[in-house]
Amino acid sequence: MARLLEIEEKELLTIWLADKVLDTVEGEDEVKRDAVIYAQREIEAGVG
Repeated sequence: MARLLEIEEKELLTIWLADKVLDTVEGEDEVKRDAVIYAQREIEAGVG
């Protein structure tokens, strides 16, 4: 798929994963920003 779209596989995976995250937090207006920040901190800490 990446070759067909002429983009790097990592970029395609990143876009796909970001879309899944956005779908997951859709409608959670009060907490979605905090949830994403929390997830980012966990990733940076090497958790998950």
